[in-house]
Amino acid sequence: MSDLLNQASLVYIPSGYKEDTAYSVIPTDGSGDLTFSRASDGTRVNSQGLVERVPWNLARYSEDLSNAVWTKLAATITTNATTAPNGTTTADKVVEDTSANILHRVGQGSIAVTSGTKYTFSFYAKAAERFILELQRINTSGTVFNAITLTTVNLTNGTISAGSNIDASSITSVGNGWFRISLTLTAIATGSGGLNIGLCDANGAYVYTGDGVSGAYIWGFQANEGTLKPYFPTTDRQNVPRLDYTNGCPSLLLEPQRTNLSTYSEDFTNAFYAKFQSSITANTTTSPDGTTNADKLIADATNEKHGFYSEIVSPSAGICTQSAFFKAGEYNFACIRLSTDNDTKRYSVVLNLTTGAITSTDSSGSPTNTSYKVDNLGNGWFRLSVSAQHTSGNAYPTYAISSTASPTWDSSLPLFTGNGTSGIYVWGAQFEVGSYPTSYIPTTSASVTRVADAASKTGISSLIGQSEGVLFVDIAALVGANEDRQISINDGSTSNRVTMAFLSNGTQIAFVVQSGGSIVMNSTQTIAGLTTRVKIAYAYKLNDFAVYANGSLLATETSGAVPISPSVLSFDAGNNTDKFFGKVNELVLFPTRLTNAELAALTTL
Repeated sequence: MSDLLNQASLVYIPSGYKEDTAYSVIPTDGSGDLTFSRASDGTRVNSQGLVERVPWNLARYSEDLSNAVWTKLAATITTNATTAPNGTTTADKVVEDTSANILHRVGQGSIAVTSGTKYTFSFYAKAAERFILELQRINTSGTVFNAITLTTVNLTNGTISAGSNIDASSITSVGNGWFRISLTLTAIATGSGGLNIGLCDANGAYVYTGDGVSGAYIWGFQANEGTLKPYFPTTDRQNVPRLDYTNGCPSLLLEPQRTNLSTYSEDFTNAFYAKFQSSITANTTTSPDGTTNADKLIADATNEKHGFYSEIVSPSAGICTQSAFFKAGEYNFACIRLSTDNDTKRYSVVLNLTTGAITSTDSSGSPTNTSYKVDNLGNGWFRLSVSAQHTSGNAYPTYAISSTASPTWDSSLPLFTGNGTSGIYVWGAQFEVGSYPTSYIPTTSASVTRVADAASKTGISSLIGQSEGVLFVDIAALVGANEDRQISINDGSTSNRVTMAFLSNGTQIAFVVQSGGSIVMNSTQTIAGLTTRVKIAYAYKLNDFAVYANGSLLATETSGAVPISPSVLSFDAGNNTDKFFGKVNELVLFPTRLTNAELAALTTL
């Protein structure tokens, strides 16, 4: 494989990224980097196996204190005033004005926080005329953080004096006079808040009369959930690629727009969830996001069904998917019941929380388009997803305990006698309209929408073989009803393209070549692994086309012209339709046609 990659003109293997960009491995000058967009947050499973928000830096314009998201009090900003810790001239200087007997500070207080969650605020600082900083919480909407008493940082000797109501603090030298400073606070209410960074005079006073010229250098501000994380630069926090490690190795995650209709997705004590013959103990163990915010569902001491359900979810018509994360407690089996069409149709699944196997299913009312999926997140956690058709009315997502692998069913829920103390752990409820589960979307008091991902690369005619070449992908496609997905090289239209279309049936791919608007090749093939993992190489040359998948020849065409002047690599049909969604493990362009033996070797799993 490595020898073949030496012949490639573009190699994308999920690795580095920043806002708007997913870096290619070849070429190294940036000309092959993918342009990426998603105008919202999203989540992924990171390399530690934890569910993580992307981008994890909740602060905006982390290197531009002149932006309006930063509030200034009796201070001005000199932008790009000195060399930052990353070697670029991007560090700003906070300069006190001449106001008398006042605080001189900057801060960002628009960070959305959730009650009970820890947040770590961090930034890099370097002494100038001022070498002592004073830090204070910001409460923008109500009181979301407790007041912290005097907390100062000395940029000369590298010490921090932390006041009260601070969970953790740190100061670390990163060289050239720069220090990284952090404070961890626990939110006491849901709302928005942040951190103020204030200057002190030479005596350490934070209320003083400024001289209009003195200040300190600040760069790389970050707010993240949990403990201190590596710094990630931001501007508007949008369009950040997600590298997902669900299967161990990273994949570029591309998903359609979805909305989680289940509110309070991590707080099952909330009145949004009706409990039956059970109780909820909040925040009893470490959840898949690495914090202690997973609840325990406990069965009471009656011979009954034991669980909880969402009071009202009113989805649009279509296949719906319900999911949650479960971990064994004293009981070893979890159950999801998806009730649609005003609870007239029910589909239930029991999951073994040791093996991850589905051990039993039940239904009533003849639900249609039913399916389930299990993902193993490690540390005993499994995500169980159940899908079924919804026509009209309300849906009632229900989560329950089963005491056995094959329970006695009552109303499509497990029936058994609990003891009032034993249970299972649950976290991260989601209800979305769609025929398959997508990445977790956290919610509090309202539903939340994650916008669709999109990736492409235009203007690369020099990297796409004009008279011959190969398009290779290693992917897992997300397909559903009426949802064909395509990956193509093209001229910005469907008139000249080499494309592979992953069909909505989830078992077939259509391989199409068009030149000057004429169809040269159109072959539909059945292939295993389309939605789990498949390697495909599509070779083109005048009168010599071939498709290999998973090491085997699928289709050929020995007559026809190649596309005219392809210059775009797109995760769609070539005209912004049939957008590809799924996981991209690797994508490679070759400017020449490989031999059939090389195509077979390239695609062998």
